[in-house]
Amino acid sequence: MDLSVSITPDGALAIKTALRVVHFIGLVLGLGAATLLDIIIIRFIVRRRISGDYCDIIDFSSKIVSAGLVFLWISGIGFLLFYGLLEPAKLGNEKVWAKIAIVGVLTLNGLFLHHFVLPLIRQNIGKSLFAGMSRAQARVALASGVVSGTSWYVPLLLGCIPQLNFVVPAWMILSAYAAFLMGGIVLAQGIAHLATAPHRHPPQQDPAPDVVMELGQTVG
Repeated sequence: MDLSVSITPDGALAIKTALRVVHFIGLVLGLGAATLLDIIIIRFIVRRRISGDYCDIIDFSSKIVSAGLVFLWISGIGFLLFYGLLEPAKLGNEKVWAKIAIVGVLTLNGLFLHHFVLPLIRQNIGKSLFAGMSRAQARVALASGVVSGTSWYVPLLLGCIPQLNFVVPAWMILSAYAAFLMGGIVLAQGIAHLATAPHRHPPQQDPAPDVVMELGQTVG
């Protein structure tokens, strides 16, 4: 059955509008919660102690991020089906495929955050963020936060720039995205290096010989 004939223009418009609403809900939930998580982690970097209340907020925010990802996947798959059945020419818009790839990165990074980073944060309740972490673990944790923050903002920016439709190839969008990620990750590694570096104190030196002699004469 030809769905493009059986669905009226008004029906197609209603479906597209519904998909856009679901997509925007996913972006709002994920972007807002991911930004909150990044702000909390930044507060922890300045050596504030992690409290149980903050961990509860982090756990709740991570669930909101997961819900945002679910909405994005539902809307993304829905758009692909819609375009495939009703507007096949739009499948040639490589910006669509770049956004799907970025949401894929977001999903994998979200799984990593949930199974690796969040347990590390929770086990440090009452301590600073990097207490007990190796330098490699701290770098990975911060890099994952960079991936989350960057990857949520990029789809929003792509959606705000319709001029890229059918003009910029997917590889160029993904290359720019990768460059932003690499720059942020390098910066995060520098922060991790400073945050986990042990405090160095000047070595204790023996009193100068003349001071010792003076003290001895005073006592004598």
